[in-house]
Amino acid sequence: MQAQLPLPLLVTIQLIPQMIGFARVAGAGLFFANQTGLGLPILEAKLRGEPRPARLRSIVPIGVILGVLAGLVIVALDAYIFQPAVQAQLDEAASALASAAIRPAPWKGFLASF
Repeated sequence: MQAQLPLPLLVTIQLIPQMIGFARVAGAGLFFANQTGLGLPILEAKLRGEPRPARLRSIVPIGVILGVLAGLVIVALDAYIFQPAVQAQLDEAASALASAAIRPAPWKGFLASF
């Protein structure tokens, strides 16, 4: 006979190890951020009551460009490497997945990305 735990207690028991692990990783990231040069200059300046750092204008364009390039690489890998491999392996099942009847509207895909 198994003892039934109330759902809130069960969820709490399952979340505690996850929160501890996340706190350890976040703490390590915060500890090593400034040592590696990957700090949070905007947030740190705001917390100290200082104006925005002058180097901000030099790092924002690099971040935007690298983010766009990473997104394009991911889309290209998916379109030209992963999708053909999946279609080749799944054969008939992949053609059923690609049918227009089950494709959601673009706005639904956009909302699903959040």
